[in-house]
Amino acid sequence: VQAGKTIHNERRIKRKDGTEMHVELNSKMLEDGRVIIFGRDISERKESEQLIKESEAKYRSFFESSMDGILLTVTDGEILSANPAACEIFKMTEAEICRAGRFGIVDATDQRLKILITERQRTGKAKGEITLLRKDISPFEAELTSAVFTDAIGQARTSMIIRDITERKKAADGLTESELRYRSIIEQATDAICIADTNMKIIDINQYGCEMLDYSREEFLCLSIVDLFVEEDLITNPFRFNELKSGKIIRSERRFRRKNGALID
Repeated sequence: VQAGKTIHNERRIKRKDGTEMHVELNSKMLEDGRVIIFGRDISERKESEQLIKESEAKYRSFFESSMDGILLTVTDGEILSANPAACEIFKMTEAEICRAGRFGIVDATDQRLKILITERQRTGKAKGEITLLRKDISPFEAELTSAVFTDAIGQARTSMIIRDITERKKAADGLTESELRYRSIIEQATDAICIADTNMKIIDINQYGCEMLDYSREEFLCLSIVDLFVEEDLITNPFRFNELKSGKIIRSERRFRRKNGALID
């Protein structure tokens, strides 16, 4: 401490009971050589700063390790930061993503964009599917979740969580095509085709089966397989469900009962 000069510092000191506290000290040497010290308890401030550091560390850990792309943006479309997953999704560096901005990574012709923006403006958050663009301008389908929040200094910010659903969409499209092929085959069949679950409840039947037994498809879905069998036949020729469960193919001849009670062989 030099005469006339004020020294500012922070220290930990001990109270009478041995507990520690953080203090801010302002020290100044007077002309007569005496030192005057002003102290202020800043324990609460230090605790708040520590909580903020821990919170930032948790956020950074989540941001960096998330498997979904995360963008921190401004409501006007400026991108402030992008996590590693986002860089991988867009095939761009973080700097490239920030330079591109929202309008450089979104397909502006996608009509769903306007819907999502309007929803976020109205409620503060939005979720949906949208077409985004990689560095080479190739489009891909993504699931987007966005929310508006206020940062520590009171500025409006938005978060965007992005998941590439290209493979999921391909799988769904493939499943739809498979379902259409399946439906075409069973509906064109000239045999009755009935599908039941493990409890023997009917879950599907083709049109020929409906016509053969004179039930609508909706009525069939309320029945079980055994409802169609003749009761006394089940005593003499039980349904061999356990053999079916083992994977064995069962061939048999049975009588069925139509909706009006008439029997058919």
